[in-house]
Amino acid sequence: MVESSTITFALYLIAVFAIGVFGYVATKTFEDFALGGRGMKDWVVGISAQASDMSIWLLVGLPATAYALGFSAVWIGVGVICGTAFNWFFLSKRMRRYSGLLESMTVLDFLERRVRDDYGVIKLVGSVSLVLFYTISTSGEFIGSGKILNAVFGYDFFTGVVIGGALVLVYTLVGGFIAVSYTDVLQGVVMIVAVLLLPIVGFLGIGSIAGGLAELQQVSGAAPGIFGGSTGSMAVIGFLAGTLGIGFGYPGQPHITVRYMSIDDHRNLRRASLIGMVWVIFATYGAIFLGWAAGATIGAVENTDQVMPLLAQELLPGWLVGILMAGAIAGMMSTSDSKFLVATNAVSYNLYKRFIDEDASDRTLLWVSRGVMAAIIIAAIALAQPSGVVFTVILGGWAGIGASFGPILIAALYWKRLNKWGAYAGVIVGMATVAIWLFLDVGIVYELIPGFILSAIAIVVVSLATEEPPEPVKREFEDATGASGLRVEDADTAGAPGDD
Repeated sequence: MVESSTITFALYLIAVFAIGVFGYVATKTFEDFALGGRGMKDWVVGISAQASDMSIWLLVGLPATAYALGFSAVWIGVGVICGTAFNWFFLSKRMRRYSGLLESMTVLDFLERRVRDDYGVIKLVGSVSLVLFYTISTSGEFIGSGKILNAVFGYDFFTGVVIGGALVLVYTLVGGFIAVSYTDVLQGVVMIVAVLLLPIVGFLGIGSIAGGLAELQQVSGAAPGIFGGSTGSMAVIGFLAGTLGIGFGYPGQPHITVRYMSIDDHRNLRRASLIGMVWVIFATYGAIFLGWAAGATIGAVENTDQVMPLLAQELLPGWLVGILMAGAIAGMMSTSDSKFLVATNAVSYNLYKRFIDEDASDRTLLWVSRGVMAAIIIAAIALAQPSGVVFTVILGGWAGIGASFGPILIAALYWKRLNKWGAYAGVIVGMATVAIWLFLDVGIVYELIPGFILSAIAIVVVSLATEEPPEPVKREFEDATGASGLRVEDADTAGAPGDD
């Protein structure tokens, strides 16, 4: 007899693929595939930007880390919320207007046009960074897939990884940006239900949050206190850098910032930001509370990445477990293919069209993107190992992308003096710092922090040491940021200057 969890799991994934077919039918051009034709609604952008950020990291990695850290995991929530707020309130509107003004379809395309990179250095180095670090972070998503399918359905780890990779490949090849965005909305609903329902049910049975944390400390060895047992100023600073520091990665994540570029009208970003912020606050702390509740409910767990599925099986009926697990896998699908869309579009549009075939048709670019996507997924599957920790692996890729693009994107939107030489230095230094940090396994502080700081320093020093950007670039900056006083009222004029 087929269990109810298996039936609901399969039905949910069928619904996700139905959305993928819808996306395939709606995808006519490369702009549709990459940006949804710049016609996405505010509620879609608000939820999909956050769901594409979280996925298995939220449902598997964060609860596992909260289980291990105890009360001090609250700092991770602070970092995530602050980083998200910075993106919505300081980057989103300028990014939408400026990218529309420059008629850019990818983040790298925007950066190249912003600084007049005639040599293609930003696209070349940036594409390498995207492919490298997105492959690393996606291997973390696949690790989560393997562990969920093992805990709930009994598949061995590698079978679960391959199933996850195959689902991502088929789904993304079919849909593109339109399907990804609408699927992310569905995942956003399922994820928020999971991270709110499980801790509520769990703590109702425990009796109190304080009692749950006390039991968690006994079963998991989580250190008491707000700083996780760290003593001494340097230890506390290192702890906070590793938790709050996650927020530094948000400005540089193209799979998130590209959502701002896709909205139908930059003036609708205010409503999208409200939707996104409410979602991320409840989702992040819901996941942390979920990890705390697990310690008191299911006791000691050998593999902490299986905390969420084990808690769901303990507290919920089988049919609901199937929906939540399918939601986790589908969330992995939507986040992974969000990253793949950015990485493969970088290769097809920023490399293939830029250096190989300037006259490539939309159809050719679509198939180049899909071919590169298959290669990246195979590499991510090969990197996924059962000893890997979802939280740590995903944050390694997060750091590389955040340091490569965060400082340069902020400078591009807020600093008129930025020139192409400073942009080159920022992208190269940020990428190289994190790569070296990971390769040498330095471990003193979260690799994103030195990568972000050194990239920012390189941007400023090199830009000031070289010639100023051309006058047309300065005027363009003023028009896009509203400094010139130019206003365009037509809502259909994508990215035109307006209210800030």
